[in-house]
Amino acid sequence: MRKIDLGQGNGALRQNGDLPRHRLNRFASFSLATSTKDSLISDQNQKRFVMAIHQFKTEIDIVATPERVWEVMRDLERWPEWTTSITKMTLLDPQPIALGTRVQVLQPELQPAVWKFTVIEPDKGFEWATGNFMLRMLAGHWITPTASGVKVTLTIDVSGWLGGYVARKYGDLTRQYMGVEARGLKARSEASPR
Repeated sequence: MRKIDLGQGNGALRQNGDLPRHRLNRFASFSLATSTKDSLISDQNQKRFVMAIHQFKTEIDIVATPERVWEVMRDLERWPEWTTSITKMTLLDPQPIALGTRVQVLQPELQPAVWKFTVIEPDKGFEWATGNFMLRMLAGHWITPTASGVKVTLTIDVSGWLGGYVARKYGDLTRQYMGVEARGLKARSEASPR
C-alpha cells in the first residue's frame, strides 16, 4: 500500500512503512480519497482522486527542559505575550486542556478560527485541527529531548478541496508566523518562569 508523502506536500509517494504511525492514522482519518480494496492510489486507475496534503514545518532548538516548554505551550491564553503571530486565544471549554477542548484563535490578517485538540501528550506536545471538508488544517507542536535541551517541531498540514489554493495563497504568511512562534517559544521557554 502506498500513501501520499506528508513530509513533502507535493504529491510524492512513499511506502507505507516510511511514515510515522500517527501520520498514517491522521491521513486516513480525513482523506477524501476513493480507494480500491487495499490502496489509496491504484496503479491501474490513475484517475482516482487523492487529496493532497500540503505541509509546512519548522524546527528550533531550545535550551530548556521538556516540562518547561510544555508549561509554556499549554498556557494558551498567554501566547500573545510571546508571539506576535497570535492576537488572542480564548478557551471555549474549561481548563485544563483535554482531547476535544476548543480554542478560538485570532491572528493578524486571518479570519478567527476554532481549533480543537485531537492529540495531547503532556511534556511531548499536541495537535489540534480546524476546518471542514472544504479546508482542513492540522497543526502539530512537538517536543523532542536533545542533549542540550529540546527540539521543537511545528507543523501545519493543509488539506481539503481548497487546501492547495490556501497553501499557495497563505504559504509565505504561514511560514512567517511559524518562525515567529518558534522564536517566541524559545525566548519564553529559556527565560525564567514567571
